[in-house]
Parts: sequence; C-alpha cells; structure tokens
Amino acid sequence: MALTYTELTALVRNWANRNQDVVSDSIIQDCLKYAADKAYRTLRIPPLENVAVYNKTDLESATIKTTSGLTRTEIKLPADLIEFIQIKELNEDGGTVRVFNEKLDIRTFNDVNAEKYSNMNYWARQRNSIYLTPGFNSLGNANSIELLYYRRLPALDAKYAATALNYAAGYLKSLGTPTSLPLLDNQNYLYFTTAKNGIENYLITATTDGAIDNSTTITNDNRSGVIVPGQELSGVGVTANPTTGRPPKVVSITDTPTSVITANAGGTSIINSNVITTTNISGGTISVGQEFDSSSQIVTRNASGALPRVINADDQANIVLDTIQDFILQGLPITFSTVTQNNVIVDTAQTLPDNANLTFSIINSETAYNTQTEAVTAAGLLTPTNCTALVHGDIVGSTTITNNTRLGNLKIGQELVGAGVTNNPITGKAPRVINIDSPQNVIVDTAQTLPDNSAIIFANTSSTLFIGNEIPNWLRDQNERVILMGALAEIFSFTQEDDQAQKYLSLFMSEIKELNDEDATRNASGGNLQVNFNGRGLI
Repeated sequence: MALTYTELTALVRNWANRNQDVVSDSIIQDCLKYAADKAYRTLRIPPLENVAVYNKTDLESATIKTTSGLTRTEIKLPADLIEFIQIKELNEDGGTVRVFNEKLDIRTFNDVNAEKYSNMNYWARQRNSIYLTPGFNSLGNANSIELLYYRRLPALDAKYAATALNYAAGYLKSLGTPTSLPLLDNQNYLYFTTAKNGIENYLITATTDGAIDNSTTITNDNRSGVIVPGQELSGVGVTANPTTGRPPKVVSITDTPTSVITANAGGTSIINSNVITTTNISGGTISVGQEFDSSSQIVTRNASGALPRVINADDQANIVLDTIQDFILQGLPITFSTVTQNNVIVDTAQTLPDNANLTFSIINSETAYNTQTEAVTAAGLLTPTNCTALVHGDIVGSTTITNNTRLGNLKIGQELVGAGVTNNPITGKAPRVINIDSPQNVIVDTAQTLPDNSAIIFANTSSTLFIGNEIPNWLRDQNERVILMGALAEIFSFTQEDDQAQKYLSLFMSEIKELNDEDATRNASGGNLQVNFNGRGLI
C-alpha cells in the first residue's frame, strides 16, 4: 500500500514495539535510510530500471580522436546509477545503430596492444565517466546514446521542488500563508497574475464571524469589497481543495442590500472619471464599501463584473469609486447600497476559529511563475496592465505611499513592487494595497522607506506558498515489507538485541532474493532464452 514517509516511520515503530525513549523517530528514519542503502546492493528489479539519453550536440563535443586513430566519447554517469544494463547508439527514428557490447577494465581499454574481442563496440568506466570506442557516430547515422541502468530511488522522504514546472505537472500543494519565516525545506512561493483576458479581481479581505467547524459555509464580516463566485479563499488554517491542491473556490454567495441611499448625479456630467459628484442625498450617509448603481443609465462595472464600490467618502459631494465611469449624465438618480455577503459557500469544508483573517481573490492559476519579476512582466502584457508610478516625496517608515505620474488603474489587493520595497515580515510576500485614500495616497500593509521619485509598480500579481508532494518511491509505496524488515534489523542492532537483529536481517535478505528470483523467472519466460558470455579469450 502507498504510505507517506510519516506513516512509514509509524509502521516501523509499531513493529519494533519500542517507545520514543528507547528509539526516537530520528533513529527510525536513520535505520530506514540504512536499510534502503543495503537493499540497493543486491535488489535488481524493473522498478529500479532507468534510462538516460545523451543528445547529439553534447556527444559530439565529448568525442575526441585518440593516438590509436580511433575516436573516443566520454559521457558522465547518472548520479543515481548502481549497475549497468545496456549502452546503445540510436538513430533519429529511435532504431538501434550499435550496442556497446564489450566491457573492458580501464587498463585494457587504454592499452592499444591489449587483445579485444571487437574493435567496434567496447567501453570502460573510470570514476564517474564511461568511455566508448569507437566514439559517437563513427558509422555516420547516430543521433543519441541511451544508457539503461539500475538506479537508486530518490530518498524515502524526498519531495518535488516547489517550481513552476512542477506546479504545472500537479506535483505541489498549496500552504496558503505562513505564520512565520524562514520557510521550511521544499517550501517556496510561486507567483501568479491577477489579470487574464481583460478581467482582474483583486484581493478582498474579511474575517470569520464565529468559529467554522468542518463546513463549506464561510460566515464572515469586515469585508473590504465584493466577493464573487470563482474567487479563491486563503488564510492561515484554510484547507486546500484535496483534488486540485489549490485554495478552495467560492461557488455561491449571499448578496442582499440592507440599506439604500439615493441621490442625483451632480451639476455636470461625469466623463471618464471615478469621482461621482452628488446632490440631493437622502436616506443616510454614503460610506466606504457601498455599491454604486443607477436605474436610469448604464454603470461601468468593475473588472470582476460587480457593481463599483465606494473607496472614499470623506467629501459627500465628491464620492470616489473603485472603477472609472465612462459616462454618468448630470441630474439622473443614483444609489449607494450597503450589501451583506455574510454566508459564502466554498468547494471545500473548512475548520477555522472566530475572527480569523481571510482573503478572497481570483488568481490566474493556470500559469505559475518562479519569480515575482516574471509574474509582473506577464501581468504587464495583459489587459488591464499593472499601474506604474513614481514616489512623490521621501517616504520614511510609512505605510502611505505618496505617488504621482501614474499609468494604469489602482486597486485594493495589488502588490507593491520596486527597488527598495520591504516585504511583509510575517509572510515574506510583497506588501499589498489595503486602502486607497486617494490615487495620490495608497495604503499598503507594510511600512516602507523609499526616496523621492523612485519607480514603483502596483502589480496585478499574487503569490502563494507551495510545498512539493512526496516523490513516488517503490520501496515505500509498493513493497514496504522489504524496507520494513531492513529497518527493523538496523533498529535491533542499535538496541543491541542481536537475536532480533539477525532474525530481521534474514527476513530482509529473503525478501530481496524472492523478488530477484521472481524477476529472473519472468525474464526467462515467453520464449527460447539465449544469453551470450565473453570470457575475454579465456578457455
């Protein structure tokens, strides 16, 4: 059965029947490693077979002409090699050109006067290289060399590296946001764009309203914006979707206006602006977070498709929205609504404490980038693009980013990027925009010290912490009895219980012999068996 490394450690402890005071987990894991090392000395089965292919360009540069007149090719051995099976030369179609079928000791290989069975296809090993003579493509139609060999498997606890390539292959799982730095081994941030095909959805912050116990309903309050289906839920303690490995997605929401303030558009029409002039306000005070709408004309929705939100209402006669409006005709009725989204349904059950910090955002999670620079560049090629700006006046230990010369739209949730920018010390991630007092005064989550006129980017990017899944290992996943017996032999040697150590060593070697014998039987079945032996001239 497939086991994790932790489960394998527990299995060995159960069989050893020794507590932590006698045999610690670190000792068990050492014994597992020693058992694997010993198994590779004699175990020869198909799961240990591997193929290394050397390409034409590298082989040609590794081929020289020797003093004997023949060519010689040097190729480096794979780091996991334990025994050779076959070396052959292939053409472009994958057909065999020749097999290097004579193995020489290095002294005979270098002695031009030594007798050789064939002067066409022989080889020898020296340190971490093998030498082939005649060298690559001596017949004129070779394209590569293939080495078939027995290998050591990756370490029993080996994990995939958290890279963009392994993310695309589905070998990683999300860890959300860390609670402290530095990161652990095999953990790494990957970066994503928050813009795709003209759609951008920035981070919405919220907190849980009461504890959540294994439920897909996220009761929440203190939202900074509109939550929409498709957004990803993240935060400390959030459980990733077990199928995708990504954060859970919002599948539905409650969206009910609880109060509506009416007004009229101001004395002049509004053209290509996010500042709404108002008159005749009725029903209360306009406040940050309310939705802007009109029953008499088309309102430009934000990039997520939701109604625009109020981001500044200090001046009730000049309300600042999060979205530029193409055209609002003067005098027509407009509304500002307070909306509740207290119950958000996600695709994966969660268990979270009361008042836990949450974020909801739509990420273009189809493509991951290894660095923020790569993601920022990619986001800059999409529509809408990043917002570039210059620092206006020296910023000293402040979360307010005074800026000018902007190009692009500002949004809550954007990441601040630029030379000298200080990352969030808790998460190690780029600081995020958490409020926009005005386009000239942007609030981020981490204090910054930046000189006047510094180039900065409010980037349409996001980062997520990942860790690699455990790499498949036949000894751990398919036939754990071998490694179990070997580890027990090592453990009882450690505890100086010699009779038990000898018993499990015998069982360990017996398991290996049975597996080798089974494979030998399979190799001899299905037809007439022919094997050639070369005694190097001996009778």
